[in-house]
Amino acid sequence: MNVPRGVAVACYVAWLAMWADISIPNILSGIVAVAVVLWVSSALPTSTIRHRLHPVALARLFGHFVRLLVLSNWTLVKTTLHPTPTALRSAIIAAPLTQRSPLVSTIVANFISLTPGTLTLDVRLDEPDEPMLYLHVLGFTDVEAARADVAQIERWVLAAVTPRALADIADGPHRATVEGATP
Repeated sequence: MNVPRGVAVACYVAWLAMWADISIPNILSGIVAVAVVLWVSSALPTSTIRHRLHPVALARLFGHFVRLLVLSNWTLVKTTLHPTPTALRSAIIAAPLTQRSPLVSTIVANFISLTPGTLTLDVRLDEPDEPMLYLHVLGFTDVEAARADVAQIERWVLAAVTPRALADIADGPHRATVEGATP
């Protein structure tokens, strides 16, 4: 188990903070829980793709998430109170992704699933042509509009968490930029 001590300590402090009571059983169970979680997580396959984090773009991503969360909740409330055939129309669509990064695709999939009215069903990074995200959309009107929304979310995520290969290109002599990314 090759985990930095800081991660283990942060997990342990979080465990104790969640219980809000420092007692012998909580201290001992915290040690066991942290050891199990770190052991299980170290056994998971890791990506060979490294990422560069952009704090300003990450804050913007969070802002976009909150905005879409509020808007989608409002739309869902309106649909619940006044259902119409258009608002209740749903579809399952395949939306292409531009990156094969497991981290980027996970963030995109969770971003979509955490906003009401949409649900990620599957992520296929091993597709021969391009990675694909399959999702269920409530209030479906247009497949291209839904794909454009997914592409926009992926651009926001890529601006916040750039795979190292893209980040290296952006830092190279020709200075290609990833939309919204800051060096």
